[in-house]
Amino acid sequence: MEKSYQCPTCDRVFARKDSVTSHLLIHTGEKPFKCAVCEAAFRCTSNLRRHLLIHSGSKPHQCNLCSRAFAEKSNLTKHIRIHSGERPIECTECGQKFSRHFALTQHIACYNGDQPYRCPHCDKLFARKERLNTHLIVHSELTSLQCPLCKKLFAHQKNLSRVT
Repeated sequence: MEKSYQCPTCDRVFARKDSVTSHLLIHTGEKPFKCAVCEAAFRCTSNLRRHLLIHSGSKPHQCNLCSRAFAEKSNLTKHIRIHSGERPIECTECGQKFSRHFALTQHIACYNGDQPYRCPHCDKLFARKERLNTHLIVHSELTSLQCPLCKKLFAHQKNLSRVT
């Protein structure tokens, strides 16, 4: 029978003693591995090594469909979803699928009615800062897209396209 090591905080079981030691850092919040170049700190050496690629400028993982290159293979994998259209992350509430976890997080915020971004001009609320920024064009002088047929001004190309 193999020896197992159990975390005293959450009861998770590990096959190696050093694994439970590393795992305990999750509970303490301690990040003992510091980047010598910037302020970043990590719980394990492998995360620090991966982070150091940012400072080296090395991008060994290249997309075979376009010219983009990435320091981390996981970022290349996520990028390839742009080309493939793959959306493996699914909302458990409505079934909508996403290509990245942060998109699901933003979706859930909308779903829960969390709209922390308020327009200072009309008090309209938005769940995402990008949507607020897009909306702000409506209140600016940047309504320079003119319909060639009716001469009406539009702030967004998609709205102009709807009438032409």
